[in-house]
Order: sequence, then C-alpha cells, then structure tokens
Amino acid sequence: MDVTGGGRDSAISRRMSAKRFLGMTTSAKGADGRIEVIVDWKSDIELDKERLNSYRGQLDAYRRHTGAPHAFLVLMTPGTIMAV
Repeated sequence: MDVTGGGRDSAISRRMSAKRFLGMTTSAKGADGRIEVIVDWKSDIELDKERLNSYRGQLDAYRRHTGAPHAFLVLMTPGTIMAV
C-alpha cells in the first residue's frame, strides 16, 4: 500500500480549486492503484460545530472526488477519529 501526503499544494487539491482543504490529508492506495482511504488530520485547539461540519463536508467531497471508499477525520487535540 502506497501512502501519499496532500494538503493545500497537492495535485488533487489543485484540481479541486473550488474547494480548498485546511490541514494535512493523507491517502493510501491499494495494490490496484486506487485510493482506498483518506485521512484528514486537524489540529484545531477549539473546534465549534460549524467548523467541524465544514471539515466533514470537505473530506466527503474529497472522498467522492477520488472514489475512495473510506475517509477519516482525525482531530488531534482531543484525540478523536471520525469516519466520514
């Protein structure tokens, strides 16, 4: 499985210029070369419901765009992992 990092300057982010992503995104490809999982790492110290929903929406758009069957939002400060 190949793991690649992303973020603001990644090729996928550039192709999706209408939706900019904050934080660091990592994706993992399976043996067939398709992206299997996307992990979006967030380090917000204070996170309100509106921003959380925004992050979830961004990650879901990213997941749909890549065709990945799995996506996870990792909130590093509280130590929470959320499936999107």
